[in-house]
Formats: sequence, C-alpha cells, structure tokens
Amino acid sequence: MPVRAAFLPTVALGVLLSVCIGCEGKQPGQREQPEQEQAAEREQHSGPTKPTQLLVEQSAAARDALLAWFECEECTDDELKRVVEYGEVVVPNLAATLHGGLSPSKREEVRQHLQETYRALAEYAKEHKGSSLRMSEQEYLDTYLENAEALYRLRAATALGRIGTPAARAALERGLTLKELRPEVRREVERALQGQKSAPI
Repeated sequence: MPVRAAFLPTVALGVLLSVCIGCEGKQPGQREQPEQEQAAEREQHSGPTKPTQLLVEQSAAARDALLAWFECEECTDDELKRVVEYGEVVVPNLAATLHGGLSPSKREEVRQHLQETYRALAEYAKEHKGSSLRMSEQEYLDTYLENAEALYRLRAATALGRIGTPAARAALERGLTLKELRPEVRREVERALQGQKSAPI
C-alpha cells in the first residue's frame, strides 16, 4: 500500500486551489460575472457534455449486458431480458457475433483460459491414480473453443429473435446462408425467425 507521507501538503494545496478557483486573470475592480453568464461561457468553450456522456454510459452498459448474456451459466438473472431492452442499439453486435463468432480478442481470452484449465487437469491427473485425460491439449482446445463459438452464436440468434426488428430479422436471415453454422445454431436461427422461444440454454 503506498505510503501517504505527502497527504497533508497535498490537502493544503487542494484547499488553496479551491479557494482560488476562478480567480486567475481577474483584475482589481473587475465585476463578478453572474452564475448564468459563467455557465454560458463554460458551455460555449467546452460544448454540451451530457448527451455524449449518456451515450458512452449506455454503450458501456450495453456491452456489459451482452457479456453477461453470452457468458452466463444458469442464466436466471434476466440476462436475456436486459439485452433485449437495448433493442436496435445491440443489433450490430449480435449480428457480428452470429455471423463471425468470437472476436479475435475474445477467442484468445477463451483459448488462454482453456489452456490453463487443461494444464491444471493434467497436473491433477498426475497426482491422482485412476484419473486421466482422454484428449491431448490441442484436441481439448479445439473442442471447447468450437463449443464456445457455437454458444455465442446461438445466444446471439436467440437475442435477435426476441428483439424482432427488421434489422434483427435481416441478421438472422443472413445467418441462415452461412455454411459453417453448427446444426444446433442453425435450428436456433430458424426458431428465432419463426418467433418461437428456444429451450433453456
């Protein structure tokens, strides 16, 4: 934990700055600006920030909702409902996942996690008689990476079907043209286009 020896001088400096905020460049006898004029000047120089801030916050919240839906295990905490509430905002992300699978960065993250898991299992198997791994590390990585890819695509299709806008349906229709979709993902796309709710995932 950092040593806080300079804490008191820093506080003292902060007090001095807070007392002197707004006094830079003020000449003796200069009249005080009314608060409304000061606010107008600040907005003129910096521009409105609230709409931009709201967009950034909404985008971050939407990403969090998508991640929670893609990666939930029991999915009993309204993860899908939260994604659907964003509607058109998340359709491009869902379409990209359905059509392209895991992003390169997410794929690498999953691969590293699987590699660590396999090596931990291998160590356990060495220390416990009767335990063994039935596949090589590469086979394990290939199998479970493919499963993760399919799960993300399947859940993207489910969410697009629940959103149900023209853009969402167009993304689903394009998904049906992809030859690499696993059978269970293709079935989910077809269900979503027909407006059917999928079985628990």
